Amino acid sequence: MSIAKIKQEKENKIFKRWDILVYAIILVVIAVLFLTVFLTKDKSEIEGFKVSIDGSIVYTYNFDTKEEFIVDKNIQILERTDSNIKIRVHLSDLQSDYNILNVNLQDREIEVLDTDCSVSKDCMSMKIKSMSDTIICVPHKLIVEPTGKGDVKDPSVG
Repeated sequence: MSIAKIKQEKENKIFKRWDILVYAIILVVIAVLFLTVFLTKDKSEIEGFKVSIDGSIVYTYNFDTKEEFIVDKNIQILERTDSNIKIRVHLSDLQSDYNILNVNLQDREIEVLDTDCSVSKDCMSMKIKSMSDTIICVPHKLIVEPTGKGDVKDPSVG
């Protein structure tokens, strides 16, 4: 290599001053977005929950008053104890297409114990512990959402 080429290589730095500034701005934006998503989660205690199939509310439960509304004939209470309720949600009159929910009354948590959807059964890894959590079973169009103060707790029937 010639001496001129060596001098030129020494002068050419890998990162220029503006490159470092752009990378720093990108890192700051990523950090702000990360903190915004994780610090703004609503971790307040849930008051109850509602189960919807294809947009229609079929079941609601309130932990404080212990009131439940079963709107659909395809909702079946499998087991009820002082600490748990096991609910079977059918999508039709058939015994197939079901989800079994477990409601922990003491910890105010809801989870899916079993489902017969033919896809990946992702809903079985979801759990509702706070107002920010939701359970969604896409193949069955099932949504389990927490309710809190100010939410509509009673389904509209008619």
